Parts: sequence; structure tokens; C-alpha cells
Amino acid sequence: MPARSKSQQRLMGQAYAYKSGELKNKDLNPEYADKIKKLAKSMTKKQLKDFAKTKHKKLPEKIEENIILKFNEMNSLNDKDKTIKVKDLIKYLQTLNPEMEI
Repeated sequence: MPARSKSQQRLMGQAYAYKSGELKNKDLNPEYADKIKKLAKSMTKKQLKDFAKTKHKKLPEKIEENIILKFNEMNSLNDKDKTIKVKDLIKYLQTLNPEMEI
């Protein structure tokens, strides 16, 4: 599975290097060390490598997960027929981030 953002690719690359023994505990950024160790422990080398080898070209720096969560929340409000009009979705996304170009 390819990484969805540059930051995810870098994190998975560090977890892969840690699991492979190329990156030592002392070399980990203390801010992310626990997360990297947890990823290395919970995923196989192959899974980590698949994420880590993703090319950066055309990837966003970071994905706003809160937008995805808000979309799911909005979708659950419309339980009747599970459809959302595109114009309503755009309006809702712009309320979350007014600077977003859609």
C-alpha cells in the first residue's frame, strides 16, 4: 500500500529502518520515537517497505485527517438515503477551512 502523504512516507521509512536495524534508538527523534517503535513492532518489514518506497512526487505534505472524519460525521447525519449533494459538501468543507481551494 503506498503512502498517502510525504510525512507518512518519511515516518514509515524511519520505522522500516528501525526494524531493519539501520536506525538505532539513539538516532530517533524523541518526539516520534514511541510512534516509530510502535509501527515497527505492529507491522511487517514488507508492509513498512511498501509505504516507505512510495515516491514523493504528487504527494501532499500532510493529509488533514480531521476533514475525513468531519465528512464521515456529515455523511452519518444524512442517514435517510446516504447521499450528499456536491454543493453541500463543498460548502461544508469551506466552513472547515475557508482558505481551501475547491
